[in-house]
Amino acid sequence: LARQDFDEFLRLGREVPGVNDSGGAMVTGATRAAMVMAFRGDHAAAANRLKVFIEQTQARLKLDPTNIHLLRHAALACAAVGRKEEARAYADQAVAARPESKDARAGAYSCVVRAIVLAWTGDKDQAIAELARLLRKPGMLWVPVMKWEPSYYPLHGDPRFEALLNDPKNNAPLF
Repeated sequence: LARQDFDEFLRLGREVPGVNDSGGAMVTGATRAAMVMAFRGDHAAAANRLKVFIEQTQARLKLDPTNIHLLRHAALACAAVGRKEEARAYADQAVAARPESKDARAGAYSCVVRAIVLAWTGDKDQAIAELARLLRKPGMLWVPVMKWEPSYYPLHGDPRFEALLNDPKNNAPLF
């Protein structure tokens, strides 16, 4: 991904055991793969990749509706396949389930997920504003990862996002 060798990333995703399992432990890998597919314009493949996972996650959320991990995964998966309203609703529920005022780390991570969802659902202004806020929180975001992580692809090329990535204070060591 860092080299933007998407074909190789997707090939490895098909060949490495567990990576193709959209309902298992490799959800992050499956969601990343779907985001790469969607970013490349293959929305049908992205939807197919996450179909079972989204169904399973929604079923699990009926039993545990405030589980922030499930809400985050559902938000990202729905965003990757273009289900905008669902993605935003799940992201908002994750933020509400454990706000930053009650759990600084988990709450802020839910805000990162919400910013990513906003980017994928077309609200770049709000996504960039939220990422700028979160970059001021130590240890929350890492700029080198933001440069290649598929979650941020919709923001690439936006001068405001590029300015955040290139601002020396956002790359400064924290010691």
